[in-house]
Amino acid sequence: MNPELRNIAVGMIFASILSLLSLGYIANALYGVGHEKLPDPVIEGAEQASAGAVGSAAKKHEVSVASLMAAAQPQKGAKTFKKKCTSCHTIEQGGKDKTGPNLFSIAKRGIGKKAGFKYSKGLVAKSAELWSDESLNSFLTKPAAYIKKTKMSFAGIKKPAARADLIAFLKSSGK
Repeated sequence: MNPELRNIAVGMIFASILSLLSLGYIANALYGVGHEKLPDPVIEGAEQASAGAVGSAAKKHEVSVASLMAAAQPQKGAKTFKKKCTSCHTIEQGGKDKTGPNLFSIAKRGIGKKAGFKYSKGLVAKSAELWSDESLNSFLTKPAAYIKKTKMSFAGIKKPAARADLIAFLKSSGK
């Protein structure tokens, strides 16, 4: 093909594309189609920005700890404990401390209150408090976020039902 004809053909293709793009911009400017702000979809259980609070922290739609505990299954919690906790903790009565303390009867004792175990500063600072369903849930969600200066490097358990099952299992020890 003649180089001049090829240049003319390529130029016509580019001119056609430019014309189509220009027509699209002109139609948008004249008719304003597609500029409406649609509401964000609401997905239950997902994070949502609080109404009218631009730049504020997002809030989570959460189920109450009490309702989670009502449906908790300690036998599933035992499996979670075995899978995620036994590398650092024991739970049997008289069990030895590992990297973390023995957790037998943890639901009946104060935070950072196992005799003979050297706790991190963050846990010692909360030693006036007792472990509750709510505090255990918060701690197990992300330990470092709930107790600053904790030595526990565990990332946490994301699923609320799995946390509730684990809490039910922990509470069943020492009954």
